[in-house]
Amino acid sequence: MTRSARWAVAATLPLFWVVGARTETVASNVVLPVHITRGDTTTTASCTLIARDDQPGAVNLYFITAAHLFVPRADERSGPVASVAIDETGRHMAVHPDDVILPTGTLVDLALLRTTVLRSDLVPQPLAFISPAAGEPFTVTGTAADGGRIEVPQHVRFASTLFAIGDRDVSHVSGCIGAAASTAAGTFGIVTTCEPRKAPLVTLLGPARAFLERHVRAMRTERTTS
Repeated sequence: MTRSARWAVAATLPLFWVVGARTETVASNVVLPVHITRGDTTTTASCTLIARDDQPGAVNLYFITAAHLFVPRADERSGPVASVAIDETGRHMAVHPDDVILPTGTLVDLALLRTTVLRSDLVPQPLAFISPAAGEPFTVTGTAADGGRIEVPQHVRFASTLFAIGDRDVSHVSGCIGAAASTAAGTFGIVTTCEPRKAPLVTLLGPARAFLERHVRAMRTERTTS
């Protein structure tokens, strides 16, 4: 299903306005801003930490965000991506072009970002490869303008094998593309479309599980030992 077809589904669903989003300042957040520069244009979105791989003298951190941020539309002339940087409090973490990994095909709007740092206290939350059913609650977690965490409660208004649609506008969340969608079981997807007065579209992790495990050694280890 194309992105335009997905939004055709979303447009037919009722949208319930957020009553009160919760904002909380946290020292270590698994959802961080990511800046993607192409030509003289920089796009700010979010990325969600899904795994870490501790090695002697270094830590590999793995984030996910929307793949379409790295694929220019046919009418864009800004050229290829020049740089990608993840914003952690007090430092920028550069992502090498070879460490931006996109799945084959266009069904799953998910990109994997890998960055290596000397040390980090960032801890990924559990992942859930089974998404909530229609009518069930979940939470979209992103970053507020002051750098804290903002949580917007949602209910699933529509669900398919590839994506789910919420019921409350999250366009006020800073860099809402790439924000985490979670239940008590863990993070089950990320927001890949958010527009004012429209429900957010969440790309599910379940269909991308094999892709993620192929590129994240820590996830392969967890699956074999669980």
